Amino acid sequence: MKLKYIQVAFLAIVFLVGCKQEKKLPEDLLIGKHKIQAMLNKNPNNVLFNHFYVVLDSSTYALLRSNTFLNEQYAGMDRGMPHFNKINDTVTNIYLRGETHYLEILGPNNSFKEPVGQIGIGFSLGEQQPFSLNKSPEFIEEGTKFLRAWDTASFTIKDKRQIWYKAFYTFGMKTNLYTWYSYYNPEFLEAIDGEKRNVYTREDFLKKAYVPEKLFKNVVSITLNCNLADQYRIGKELQLLGCTLEKKEGEDLIFKAGDIYIKLILTRYKEKSQLLQMETTLNREDNRTLKIGTITIKTTGKKSFWTFQ
Repeated sequence: MKLKYIQVAFLAIVFLVGCKQEKKLPEDLLIGKHKIQAMLNKNPNNVLFNHFYVVLDSSTYALLRSNTFLNEQYAGMDRGMPHFNKINDTVTNIYLRGETHYLEILGPNNSFKEPVGQIGIGFSLGEQQPFSLNKSPEFIEEGTKFLRAWDTASFTIKDKRQIWYKAFYTFGMKTNLYTWYSYYNPEFLEAIDGEKRNVYTREDFLKKAYVPEKLFKNVVSITLNCNLADQYRIGKELQLLGCTLEKKEGEDLIFKAGDIYIKLILTRYKEKSQLLQMETTLNREDNRTLKIGTITIKTTGKKSFWTFQ
């Protein structure tokens, strides 16, 4: 689920980053390693990848939805919680479930009214810790303007409104690439499956929909082609939360974001940022290449690579 609904009210405020004149990569993005190491030693935020969504064009979405290999062999595919019902040939939202991560694939007529080309990446915070609406992330630097906005997402489960998570995000930026970082409520899982638990885990949320007999297991890395504003924002958010900048290749940045790597390729004057590639692990070996509209999926050994045009 996405934070577009929460963020949209703030999009009229625009950061004046990038555009028109030549700019260098802001030096304050590269927070000192000693600060990050101190944060990692405490590990108060425990940033972990949860899922991403992407909105496809109508042709690619229709081809993906009807692909026999994806549906029968690649992953458990459903229409969403709380029932995780199987997809049909009219569904406009598709979820591919892994053991710990999942993908949200939307068509142009999706129920969230998201536009084609929009991307969102959701992270979890403080997994294995008790949930509280009073919780807030600890930042490496004080006085930051990033990740200061927050809201909750709630859904009706069995005729009762339940809070799913409390999410933090950066408001005031015009973008097609959304990021948010959430504390998840274990009582929401109890409302779905009736099992009482003290903490929320991604595995518990996905256990009803994940099919280990199929190929897809988890996401390993995501590569994004970003404009300057999006690269700066996402890099700053990750470092503020204690994620490490693993490598800097020219102006491109590679972060270790919990249990995945995120590569932020810079195309400074790009109008809209773009999802380029995703790498995943597989439960068993497979070797094939599929062309599905603007997406190419290649499986090799116990890995798969999704390339988006």
